[in-house]
Amino acid sequence: MKTKKKYILLFLAIICIVIGVTVYNYVEELDRKDRIKNIKDTTIHEQTETLDEYKNSISKNDISILAIGNSDLYSGLNPLQLWHEKGYTCYISGEPSQDIYRAYITLKETLKFQRPSLIIFDVDEIFNGERMDEESALVHVAMNTFPIAQEYSLWKNLRASDFKNVKNYDKNYLLRMKTKGYLYKTKIVARKTKDSYMKNTNKIAKIQDNVKNDLKKMISLAKEKDIKLLFIAIPSARSWTMQKHNAINQIANQYNIPFLDLNLKLNDIDIDWNKDSRDGGTHLNYYGAKKATKYIGDYIQNNYNIIDYRNNSIMKEWDKEYEKFINSR
Repeated sequence: MKTKKKYILLFLAIICIVIGVTVYNYVEELDRKDRIKNIKDTTIHEQTETLDEYKNSISKNDISILAIGNSDLYSGLNPLQLWHEKGYTCYISGEPSQDIYRAYITLKETLKFQRPSLIIFDVDEIFNGERMDEESALVHVAMNTFPIAQEYSLWKNLRASDFKNVKNYDKNYLLRMKTKGYLYKTKIVARKTKDSYMKNTNKIAKIQDNVKNDLKKMISLAKEKDIKLLFIAIPSARSWTMQKHNAINQIANQYNIPFLDLNLKLNDIDIDWNKDSRDGGTHLNYYGAKKATKYIGDYIQNNYNIIDYRNNSIMKEWDKEYEKFINSR
């Protein structure tokens, strides 16, 4: 009889636990949906809140360099290395197949809670990516910037898990959020062909008119906020061409924007396609990114006046994050 009673109590306890977990998950999912809905409801309309109204001093989440782009960028630029070598606080707001419209919305919204001195824009996405409507784009901005939006009152309650059901949520997302947007991969897959993919040509890749319009908005916004803009092309033997370089170079000259095409600097960077790619030449791996980041850091140091924060006590958290990154490899 006692044994039977024990089993009944155990059964009831299990039922209570199952019900409790189910209710908790249901409530948590409702909260998650509310937080995602809040992104759209609070940012799609004009805001009266400004940067100065909620941010009066420097914070460990402040960034000097905002990098916007697709997987080429977050595979080839390591903000933690940039911090260690130059003392620059950099963050990559990127995602797979990001398009220029999301890049523009990213810049517009991020400037509500950050004031970078330099914007690095990965121009590969001018030729790729699926355009989204504004509400969807806003969710993606929040998804890709929430680690540096902790003092932004509209998004301060966001969590990484809130975005698990968002379109284009990639399996490496949580890893990138721990390393300032960078994707750490040591896998080596050599490029099969040895031919040069940057042969001289007068041909110019076509840029769609709507893409040109979105890019113009982005350029105008950076100019309005008095923020330097740098076009960059990360080494990619399978997605970049000389025709694309020529098209971007035209726009760069038209708007007087520096254009750093690392695909033309492979020897200077010492990129070895046998060792420095994780997928046969499309993306750099950690070894290639280490070389590219070093080159980019030197370029920025020689051409821009970006503050070195390594001696700033508030920014010492970056040292801890760098050490954590190094020790976890």
